[in-house]
Amino acid sequence: MLGLVSKDNLHEEMEKLFSVIDGLNIDELLRSISQTYPDSWDEDHAATDYILRFLTSEARLQEIRKQVTDYIKYLREKS
Repeated sequence: MLGLVSKDNLHEEMEKLFSVIDGLNIDELLRSISQTYPDSWDEDHAATDYILRFLTSEARLQEIRKQVTDYIKYLREKS
C-alpha cells in the first residue's frame, strides 16, 4: 500500500489513516457487518470477537505506526 502513496505525502497519509481508525466504532461496524451474513458463519461470534480484538489492539496499532514511520525515515535517508 505504501508504494502507491507519494513519498512526499507518506507521513500525512499515515496520520489520516490513523485518524480514521481512531474515529471508527469498530465494534459497531463489525456487529453491523455480522448481521449481513448467515448466523451459521459465526454462530458463537468467536470470529467477530477475534477480528475486534485484532483491529483494536493498541499494541498492534502502535507497531504498525512504528513500522510505517521507520519506512518513511528509510525513504528519506535513501533519497
